[in-house]
Amino acid sequence: MITRFLADQYAPAGTTRTLHLADGSDVVLAPRSAISIQISAQERHIDLIQGEAFFTVHHENSRPFIVQAGKVRAQDIGTAFDIQIAHHETTVRVRDGVVHIAASTPRIYARDLHGGEWARVSDTDIGDGTLPPETVGAWKEGVLIARNDKVGDMITALRPWSGKRIVVMKQALLGKRVTGVYDLRNPDAALRLIVSPLGGKIIHVTPWANLVVSP
Repeated sequence: MITRFLADQYAPAGTTRTLHLADGSDVVLAPRSAISIQISAQERHIDLIQGEAFFTVHHENSRPFIVQAGKVRAQDIGTAFDIQIAHHETTVRVRDGVVHIAASTPRIYARDLHGGEWARVSDTDIGDGTLPPETVGAWKEGVLIARNDKVGDMITALRPWSGKRIVVMKQALLGKRVTGVYDLRNPDAALRLIVSPLGGKIIHVTPWANLVVSP
């Protein structure tokens, strides 16, 4: 309720939402994501309050496009990029162009990210790396791509697409890694495909909850 009160735009569970801003930029909100928007003659400012969003920015030299996500500030330098808030950390992934990011925790950090680069900032750590640019924002097409990623991260990505609560009984399963392509629009089947190769099983406890058990 608080999130929806603070937000100008919100996408409910299982649904993406595409926004066409007055400046010619586009924003796609992932399910259960929320933003607030402030556009003036001097600046275009978006606050990512919750979740994940993909931005295709109409660049203007005289009016910067800035996204604030947690403690990370990202400024467009003519680009398409994705920002996600999860587990008290913010991840920026760039598909095309350049984004300048800055953060002051856990240390002062600033750099330009180019297409195919990502950075992740939490209260205790900063990490960065590369990925195929075409995979950035794949969730917009209902696709979840894992490249030796942790099961816990995959389940986090699935949760907004499901109307059910996902409960994992053994925490050790969350640290195991998977590689594959999964259908976000069928989250029950995607969850099964993620955990089955690791011996995990899905128990439908109620119509609103899935229990994940493993050896």
